[in-house]
Amino acid sequence: MVTNTNGVTPPKETVVKPTNGTTAKPVVSTVVEAAEIKPQPPQQEVQKPKLPPIEKRIEKLKNLLEVSERREKIVEALESFGKFYIAPTGSSCSLRLTDSNSNSFTVSNSTVIAEMVELAKNKLRAELQEIETQFDFSI
Repeated sequence: MVTNTNGVTPPKETVVKPTNGTTAKPVVSTVVEAAEIKPQPPQQEVQKPKLPPIEKRIEKLKNLLEVSERREKIVEALESFGKFYIAPTGSSCSLRLTDSNSNSFTVSNSTVIAEMVELAKNKLRAELQEIETQFDFSI
């Protein structure tokens, strides 16, 4: 079998001339041989990625649970601050701060209290954003 430069076998041509003595044009018929079909090798099965040891997966889960608990506490604190109502004037509200030695300080100025509540909310929102970046499910 002869093949061209593309690796394809060219079609065979057969010329049939009229035999009845006429001057009609010869008929050319082309016979194309079927190309040999090579079976494709079977595709390899996709291998599942290896999982890390169970201890590392459990440790990762524990870390995620801790981060989740911290997040819940911050969300609850933000919701509590959302319920606060501070009157624009008057001394109907107060803020008490107590340190580790049980020393306390009380503020009754509504402007100061409003600013401190807003500061606390902003700090909690920033912490919430930081915690949400710690939710990493890769092992």
